[in-house]
This record gives sequence, C-alpha cells and structure tokens, in this order.
Amino acid sequence: MEKVFALFVLIFLFCPCAFAQNLYPINDKSGGGYIDKNGEIVIAQNFGFTFNFSGNYAIAQNKNLKYGVIDKKGKTIIGFNYDELLNLSEDFVIYRKNDKFGFIDIKNNKIEEPVFEKMKGFKEGKCAVQKDGKWGFINKEGKIVIEPKYFSVSDFNE
Repeated sequence: MEKVFALFVLIFLFCPCAFAQNLYPINDKSGGGYIDKNGEIVIAQNFGFTFNFSGNYAIAQNKNLKYGVIDKKGKTIIGFNYDELLNLSEDFVIYRKNDKFGFIDIKNNKIEEPVFEKMKGFKEGKCAVQKDGKWGFINKEGKIVIEPKYFSVSDFNE
C-alpha cells in the first residue's frame, strides 16, 4: 500500500497533466482575461481581447489591437507584434500579412512566410492550405506534402 501511495505522489508531483488547469476567456469593456471553473480570475483583464487556450497557449490581443500568444500564467510567449493571429494548434500559429497566410512556431520562428490564400489549423502534423484557388496540405516544416489541386479538403486525420 505504501508503494502505491508513493507512486501516486510521484505521478501527481511530476506529471504536468496533474496540474492541468482549464481557463476560460472573459471579455468585457474593461478588457480580456481568464477565469477558472469556479469563476475566479486567474489572469487579470489586462488584454484587449482573449481567446480559448489550445493546450498551454492562447492567442490574445492587447489594447493596441496587436496579437500575441500567452501561457496559462499570462506570460507573453510570442510578442504582441502581429496584426492578426488566426489559429493556434499543435504549437503552431497561423498569421496573416498583406492578405496572405503563413505560420510561426510557438517560439516565434517563422516557418512559412505568408504565401497562401487560406490556411486551416494543424491536425496530425499537417495543415490544409489554399494556393491559386486549390487546396492541398503542408507539413510542420512548411513543405507541401499533398499538392494543392483540390476544390475542397477536410482536416487531415490519420
């Protein structure tokens, strides 16, 4: 019994999922922030607008209408330098610049310059992209893995 208890304590202490905290965006005239399931403010309403978390990160907009990414402590992960961030999935963020789409990783490394007409979020390591009016898929390195030649595609699921 002591071994089971000791194992439970170790799992609880070292497993990040044991501390997983669901945060919910709140937005009103005073700004955007996050509450927990009890309605307690966890991240103060210091933002212009907040969005849902995807894993440990969320897109937020500051009061100067610039977009960035924060973690569950409210710490800035990707600076508020973007005019538009659209989708955060699998630790990649889609951004728009001059009506074209590209993506960055969670460390703010530009993986793909904005060259696509449209992009969907990453699923199973692939992202649907539209180029010259046709849809295909790229991988996380920005390489085309299925040529854009389709009228329509769904998210990639293996």
